[in-house]
Amino acid sequence: MELTTVNEFEEIVSADSSEKEIIIFKYSPICPISKRIEREFDRWFESKNSDLTLYKINVISSRTLSTHLADYFNITHESPQLIWLDEELKVKANNSHYQIDEEFLNGNL
Repeated sequence: MELTTVNEFEEIVSADSSEKEIIIFKYSPICPISKRIEREFDRWFESKNSDLTLYKINVISSRTLSTHLADYFNITHESPQLIWLDEELKVKANNSHYQIDEEFLNGNL
């Protein structure tokens, strides 16, 4: 699911917890590195999606939301970036660029 606004994100966190862990994947549609990492991530996620909820954010068209997430979670904004939240909606893992690989992803399951 694509998140585009701060309000959409606030609806998610207002629930106080989630039945599944959540992955927020931030990407740029014009960056070749971002496109490559997104393709690799999508392949990985397709094999794991029953255990996780995924939200994607286009950092160009949803810049306000992307900036809000950096402030909300007290992390540096990057793209591509993966923010992994546990069921309590706390950051379990955060990584960017080439560090978003199978070893990182499988190590957080």
